[in-house]
Amino acid sequence: LGAAGLATIVTGIVVLNLDGFGRAALGRLLAALGGRATLYALFSGLVAAVFTIWDKRAIMRLAPFAYMYLYTLIASLAFGGWLVRHAPRDELRLAWREHGWRIVAIGAMNTSSYVLVLFALRTGVTSYVLGMRQLSIAGGVALGWRFLREPLTAGRVAGVTLILSGCLLLSVAAVR
Repeated sequence: LGAAGLATIVTGIVVLNLDGFGRAALGRLLAALGGRATLYALFSGLVAAVFTIWDKRAIMRLAPFAYMYLYTLIASLAFGGWLVRHAPRDELRLAWREHGWRIVAIGAMNTSSYVLVLFALRTGVTSYVLGMRQLSIAGGVALGWRFLREPLTAGRVAGVTLILSGCLLLSVAAVR
């Protein structure tokens, strides 16, 4: 059941990109799959799988909060150091002045999400947690449609339906 859920999620992610269900739409999708964006997407998926395994191993040795705070500290120091050396200070001040509350809100949501994932990894099957994280894709489609006026094509509706169905299968498999 878990493997079926993961396969359904992956199928949903591919179907999201269909602009129709005819032979021509499938041809366009297959042509696009050979492009650079697909390579980046596959590499991104590989990196996500590797860091999920890393996270799982780390939180078996450290408490999730301690691990998250150490990770955040190291990442902040590294990125902050890069910003200080490479970004013009006027642009940084302007960005903070115009978007400070958004920066704080995104940081809080990102931190909350990451802590929840760490706790899920501590108690759950790693591949299931990685699969369930793909709910963010469905959420991204909904937010893009609602706030960015992106088209809600039949492919996107079908893809989101498959992703949600796959997550449901994973949930049932995890309870067994």
